[in-house]
Amino acid sequence: MKKRNYIYIEGIATALDPIHQGGDTTGGTIAEFRRELTRVDNVYEYMPVISANSMAGLLRRETVQWVLDQIGFEKFTADQFRQFDILTSGGGRVTAANTPGYVDLFTENELRELFPTVSLFGGSIGNRMIKGRVRVDPVVPICVEMKQRLPAELHELADRWHIEDMLQELNFSAMDNKESSDWRDYLDPLALEQWKSEKEQRAQKGQAPDNNVKMRYGVECLAAGSMFHLGFLLKNPTEVELGTFLGGLGYYFENPIIGGKSNRGFGRIHIDLKQYKLLGFQREEGELAVGAVQAASEFLAGNAERIKQFIREGL
Repeated sequence: MKKRNYIYIEGIATALDPIHQGGDTTGGTIAEFRRELTRVDNVYEYMPVISANSMAGLLRRETVQWVLDQIGFEKFTADQFRQFDILTSGGGRVTAANTPGYVDLFTENELRELFPTVSLFGGSIGNRMIKGRVRVDPVVPICVEMKQRLPAELHELADRWHIEDMLQELNFSAMDNKESSDWRDYLDPLALEQWKSEKEQRAQKGQAPDNNVKMRYGVECLAAGSMFHLGFLLKNPTEVELGTFLGGLGYYFENPIIGGKSNRGFGRIHIDLKQYKLLGFQREEGELAVGAVQAASEFLAGNAERIKQFIREGL
């Protein structure tokens, strides 16, 4: 009897807004898109990709919030910030209660049971690295140049676009609000006149303006309407872990965002997902296992006090 249970959830995301993720290049007034080295035909080039780490961070946050809502958790206190760190980011080497600096296998199993988000996304606790059961794929633009990184069934769709068709640079202006008539009635007239006079004097002398003058900056992004492939592999999840992951995915669907600058009109996407069970050289498509969400919710609610006690006493 096969004991391995690998579940792959993949989908296509369509950008409703321009998409941007900041790259490593700094300086200048253009915020470049993050890139990864990718083989394009027989040449390696740096291509725009939303990192798997960025996507995993989004999903961990939504999944942790879903879990905390299921157990009716109120607030983390100051002495529980390390517990907060391990749940929300997987960092901060948290020790187990009554065994400082040491986490044995029994404790790890208990942590995986009570905190399915730790089991799913992993973390560093005491002496032990807990390996997550979820592998998050990078979010890859669907285009000719990225065919090497896309499933075969998307190659025909990818042939429709080149990456240069999708990339654009959007330019913005940052305006000094003292120049806006909207704020005229909120500013002292004499102070405003003095500011304008000093500004004109600096301009006449060829001096650098103050730090609040109007400036222009640009953002490199993938245009609205661009399509992306995304995927998540769950390795041997329990029913509670699968339900917890899908519960967090449901929270993510309430406001699906990728990349940065979401408060500036970037990042909204629409997602279509499919679930597969991997069977050797084949995969079997099925519906998203939404029934597992109810099972996970009931488990967490039934163990709410145990989980809260774990948080209070320290992991």
